[in-house]
Amino acid sequence: GSEFLAIVKKRWPRSVRLLLTGFSDIQAVVDAINLGGIHAYVTKPWDPTDLKLRIEQAHEIHVLRDERERRFERYRQIFDSSGDPIVIMDGQGRLRELNLAAQQLMGLDRASLLTTNAASFLPDTGALVRRMRACRKGTTCLNVDLTLRTPDGRTIDCLVTASYLGRSPDGTSLYQAMIKDITDRKQEEKRLVTLNADLD
Repeated sequence: GSEFLAIVKKRWPRSVRLLLTGFSDIQAVVDAINLGGIHAYVTKPWDPTDLKLRIEQAHEIHVLRDERERRFERYRQIFDSSGDPIVIMDGQGRLRELNLAAQQLMGLDRASLLTTNAASFLPDTGALVRRMRACRKGTTCLNVDLTLRTPDGRTIDCLVTASYLGRSPDGTSLYQAMIKDITDRKQEEKRLVTLNADLD
């Protein structure tokens, strides 16, 4: 049974596997779990109600996995095609993922950016952390004003919306930051302030 389940797992990894056995050999069950990745096992004689419930649970897990995959694919399409820069980072500020718009904004390729820490682009990380704590609503900070400094020395005024995504498989906290470049708007505001001062 465990060898068969291991083959099924390899050929159809998305299937939810159940083991129905007449053996009470605990090693066979351990092998089925470790090699075959079974969802549950049922021993003979089984209770029809219990067996039906386990099959329904296995089906529900399969449906939920499919839905999660569809949602992830939809998110990935939006992430990749967004005109606004989006970065995923961990709690220590290490960049974990970023889209093409983020690469273009920072002027570096993906591989180079994934070896850097977000703090290297922020002139004052302490002030940013204080502003984000002050504006947090649940797991999201909306429209935090910040300035980025690119590796080539450019200064970019931005509005950032940051959200807590959850934990990665290794247990690290992950955050998504959506960045809006407002440099032109800030420069226009400064020009208007200067113009108003000259008129007064």
